[in-house]
Amino acid sequence: RIGARAIDWVILSIIVIVATIPFLDFDSGDSSFQVNAGGSAILVGFVISFLYEAVTVGTLGGTPGKLMLGLRVAEQAGETTPPAFGKAVMRWLPTALWYIPFFVIITGLVFFILNLVWLNTDSTRRTIYDRFATTYVVKA
Repeated sequence: RIGARAIDWVILSIIVIVATIPFLDFDSGDSSFQVNAGGSAILVGFVISFLYEAVTVGTLGGTPGKLMLGLRVAEQAGETTPPAFGKAVMRWLPTALWYIPFFVIITGLVFFILNLVWLNTDSTRRTIYDRFATTYVVKA
C-alpha cells in the first residue's frame, strides 16, 4: 500500500504541476526567482485530486498505483469492488482537508502517524481513509 501511494503521489504530482502551470505567476523581476500559486492553481489541484482519487476508485476499484500493484478498494460490507461512488467520495474527503491552508500541517502529520500505526496493528490494515468510508484494500 505504501508503494501504491508513492506511485500515485508521483503520477498525481506530475499531472497537477502540468495542469497548474497556466495559473502560476512567475516573478523574476529581481535577482531571485519566485513562483506564486494563486487560488486558481489550488482549485485546479483540488479538482484533479478528486478526479484522480474518488473517480478512479469509484469506477475502477482503485487508483492507478493500487491497480498497478494488484490492489483494489472494496466495501467493508459485502466486499464489493469497485465500491459505490459515494463510498469512493467519502474515502477521498479526508484528503480535502489538505487544501485548507492551516490544516495541511496538522492533518498531514496526524494522518501519517495514524495510517502507519493502523497499517501495522489493524488485522485488516485499514487506514483513516478506509475507516472514514467503511472500505478496505484487498489484493485483486
